Amino acid sequence: MDYIKAFFIGIIESFINVIPTSFSGHEKIYFYTNSYISGDNHDTLIPFIVKIACLIAIIYYFRKMYKDILLKNMVLLFNDVKGKKFNIKEVIGDKKITLIILIASAALVIIPLFGLIFKNMTKNMLVLSIAFMISGIMMLFAEKIREKENETISSGISIGILKSFSVFPGFCGICGIIFASLMNGIKKSKILFVAYCVTSVYLLFGIAGGIIKGFVIHYNVFYYLIVFVAALPIAYFGIKLTEIAFNNKKIKYFGIYNIVISIMIFLIWVRG
Repeated sequence: MDYIKAFFIGIIESFINVIPTSFSGHEKIYFYTNSYISGDNHDTLIPFIVKIACLIAIIYYFRKMYKDILLKNMVLLFNDVKGKKFNIKEVIGDKKITLIILIASAALVIIPLFGLIFKNMTKNMLVLSIAFMISGIMMLFAEKIREKENETISSGISIGILKSFSVFPGFCGICGIIFASLMNGIKKSKILFVAYCVTSVYLLFGIAGGIIKGFVIHYNVFYYLIVFVAALPIAYFGIKLTEIAFNNKKIKYFGIYNIVISIMIFLIWVRG
């Protein structure tokens, strides 16, 4: 029975981690209703394993863009800086996209600060409801924003800050990045790559944090292996589903889902 539970935990947690909704927000809901998805309220190795599976799925899914855009242009940018040829005004095309991703990723360092400043707010069910509502509204408006293709380097700052708001359970970082990217004129064909690149850095921070804090373990190796095996393909499927929805202007359905969850949480909060 435990192994069946492990299988479904891997499926659910990985799927929620990579689609436009908040995983931490869902964690809060399960915790509040005494049915926390990771089991026993204490096991910290499960979310760690799921994060690794999601990170692998992201890298594999966008492997060609990682190679042809990110890695290639990181080398070019490094050589420009090294050769004292770097001029931010002359950074264009994929090189600009790469720089935006790097700036957005660097901006994630404010996450611990956000966590300290807003520590008490992140435990509030009303704040959770509002965060889900904001995520939903961003997705509804995202489909109405026309493609501008006039991105600026400063886009990376707003993208990084919006992703950092993931510290609020219920706030979807992927939703924030998609919305900010469209508002800042990033090419639609590159938006999901930007979103998942920055998300992969966010996952790396979470993985590093798990290693530093150490793990509370309740199950055997086979249990965690099942979690990983279940999580990896579902994470890939979740990314694919998001891409299909985004390309076919169906991303609003994720927005509607977040809004429905927001209303449900609000009703729970009102009832006490």
